[in-house]
Amino acid sequence: MKRCNNTRIPRALHFLKGVAIASALFAMQQPASAASADAATAWKNAQKLIPGISKETVDAACSEGSAMMYSLILRGEQEGIIGHFEKLFPCIKLKVFNASGGVLSQRFTNEMRAGNSPTDIWMNSSPVYGSRLAKEGLLLNWTPPTASLIDDLWKDEGYWYAIGLAHIGIIWNTEDIKPEQKKWLEGVKTWADVPNGPFQNNTGLVDIRAGGTTQIFYYYNKQKYGVDYWKKLATLKPTIFSGVNPLIGRLVAGDFAYAAGITADTAGATQWLKGAPLQWKFPEPGLAVPYFIGISAKAPHPNAAKLFMAWSLSTDGQNSWVNSSGLAPASSHATDNRPYAKKAWYKLPKTHYRADWQKIATDLKADTQTFTSIFGK
Repeated sequence: MKRCNNTRIPRALHFLKGVAIASALFAMQQPASAASADAATAWKNAQKLIPGISKETVDAACSEGSAMMYSLILRGEQEGIIGHFEKLFPCIKLKVFNASGGVLSQRFTNEMRAGNSPTDIWMNSSPVYGSRLAKEGLLLNWTPPTASLIDDLWKDEGYWYAIGLAHIGIIWNTEDIKPEQKKWLEGVKTWADVPNGPFQNNTGLVDIRAGGTTQIFYYYNKQKYGVDYWKKLATLKPTIFSGVNPLIGRLVAGDFAYAAGITADTAGATQWLKGAPLQWKFPEPGLAVPYFIGISAKAPHPNAAKLFMAWSLSTDGQNSWVNSSGLAPASSHATDNRPYAKKAWYKLPKTHYRADWQKIATDLKADTQTFTSIFGK
């Protein structure tokens, strides 16, 4: 009769216990290891794409792990911008709240004054409001290492920087244009030409009260050519719309053939990408409104916000913003791969008007009264 060797059982138990402990330790080490790998990836990409960014900022951003952006509603694939950023910097997750400029401004301001804002990054397209927040101390004073890539026209140094531009131009329905009208459109060079078009009873305009993109159109031309410019526009007997999107819808439907003072790259391009027969042009000097970002002075994740802003202003970031959002470049270093930008008829302006946004806002009440007296709206 053979005896059972009981010593094998304790040894087996000890072995299994050892495996369990090792597995537990490995599982505990995995998150830390993954986080370390993500931080290493972030630093590698930061060195490559954001010259001048410090390792301390990148490491601190990775430790914070997330950021909240209050963003304007853009035409393009904002998810593509966020996805690209998170791929480059996998240690950070970017959360986004989308709304119109007015809603974002009011919500951000109210939260900041109450001392409980979750916002890290704030986007807007009102330079007046952005600079007002800076003066009130609600935006962080920080200059990204990539700030020099953005032209002085499109930033309030140390506070907010453009990630793209909405240009104002003239736009037409190619299926409703007659040969003589097409010839005239081809000859338009400056804003002085615009009211002289052969489009009487066939023109659309947007009310001056619609927003900054409309106001800069009326303001510039009144300052440059006098109030007679508006009176010339009125001789076209235009249809006045409360906003650009309703106008574009009617233009596509063929209710009229031509419109002026329109953010063509945003509102017009949306319909063009769906197959609408539209073309547009930007007279000189270029009139544009910057879409910009700033960092909250009380950002819960200030380093993650700094990393996002510095990347957004970099060549890689600008390429991502332009080609995903549909906005025009705010940097000469960006590569414009938007589908319509490759068309022979598409040309960005060679020069830009330096707008005094505060003066535009100050004069708006009087200009609105003048507008109403001329256009009857």
